[in-house]
Amino acid sequence: MVGLLLASAARYGFHRDELYFIESAKHLAWGYVDNPPLTPLLGRLSRGIFGDSVFGLRVVPAVEAGLVVVAVAALARELGARVAAQLLAAILTATASFVLAIGHLLTTPTLDVLVTVLVVWCLVRMVRTGDQRWWLLVGIAVGIGLENKFTIAVSVIALVAGAVVTRSWRPLVSVWTLAGAAVAVAAWAPNLWWQARHGWTLLSFSRAIARDQGADNRARLIPFQLLVLGPPVAPVLVAGIRGLWRRPAWRSLRFLPVGYAILLVLLAVSGGKGYYAAGLVLPFAASGAIATVEWMDRRRRALGHVLVAAAVVVNAAVGAIITLPVLPQRLVGGAIAGVNHDAAETIGWPTFADQVAAAVATLPAADRSTVVVLTANYGEAGAIDRYGPARGIGPAYSGHNSYTTFRVPPSTQGPVVAIGFDDLAHDVALGDCTTIATIHTPAGIDNDENGTRIWRCTGPTQPWSKLWPSLAHEG
Repeated sequence: MVGLLLASAARYGFHRDELYFIESAKHLAWGYVDNPPLTPLLGRLSRGIFGDSVFGLRVVPAVEAGLVVVAVAALARELGARVAAQLLAAILTATASFVLAIGHLLTTPTLDVLVTVLVVWCLVRMVRTGDQRWWLLVGIAVGIGLENKFTIAVSVIALVAGAVVTRSWRPLVSVWTLAGAAVAVAAWAPNLWWQARHGWTLLSFSRAIARDQGADNRARLIPFQLLVLGPPVAPVLVAGIRGLWRRPAWRSLRFLPVGYAILLVLLAVSGGKGYYAAGLVLPFAASGAIATVEWMDRRRRALGHVLVAAAVVVNAAVGAIITLPVLPQRLVGGAIAGVNHDAAETIGWPTFADQVAAAVATLPAADRSTVVVLTANYGEAGAIDRYGPARGIGPAYSGHNSYTTFRVPPSTQGPVVAIGFDDLAHDVALGDCTTIATIHTPAGIDNDENGTRIWRCTGPTQPWSKLWPSLAHEG
């Protein structure tokens, strides 16, 4: 799987989030408006070791995805799986569409999923062995996860609630529990300190997601759970959940399916995204693999193997086509982009920069040295910062998320070329604005930038230092 991810890593281009993380890594801090610091830092590490390129950026996430496969197989072993079931658990994970997707891009869910599966593995091992010193490793994993994405905290809360509901919490409580919690808080402390100093952006950003996407997230929550492993192997997921609930040998692990159900409820109430639960879905591939191998043994052995192999092959093929850049770019629009919009967001950024540079070139020569390139979102700003210098434009300025803290336009007045804003014709803050161009992506792929307008404005009507706070927005 890692080989496939690396072989296809550079076939399209950077994703908008990756462009944002590249720029974030140039402004290292203990936190950002929309995420803790670890993913941008890992991206900087990957580029530093493997090259400042699309491929170089994506080596680390590919390795992280490989570790997810190993962790799920190790979890199957803890559950008592024979070698065949361990291998099946690994194959199911390696061909899962969501694992392929997060292994292909530098994105916060990759490490979040790995950390969550490791936490579950530690808890299962603790229950099996009775050795509560495993809480220290749980604390380390949770602390690392919190420096990457806050959703690990919600998963842990759901698992604790599951343990309470199933009355299986007593074997999990000791002085080592407190030690593990202390380790997690200590690891999280730098970002907590940053959050406290910056007005707890975690809360405002979460509210922005719920406001902008809450209804869609709720509608997609349950269907997305089937997409984590892939619909062709959904029976394995169901068998894994059922087995953890019904098998006497796994009675002490009932908190896992119950905790997962509680997490879904929490996400439905809060409007969180469906993939926040992916880290608790993959452990069911481990228990489901055990149930599936037993089912194959009860059936005619050859027939069972053929049915399972066919489901895995179909799932792998569909997952690779949807999540990896295996098709020509012109075919990404339509059905592929409808299922995996991230694929469309990796196409066209150099062309985008070309079109912005052409718009800047229409300005009088005297204005080009003082023009401010203002973008509506961090993807546009990241593309200008990445590709603009070679085209004679940039740096970019944006009020979106942490970009608003990276830089503020200089106090000198000058024209503004603004990209991505719906309507600036009546925006007196930037002076007189007219549309001078429209962005068109290669092959007409309908991503978030296709069809957006480029505006030319005479310049701000007040100093940028006073105007800038009004341009800041989260989402």
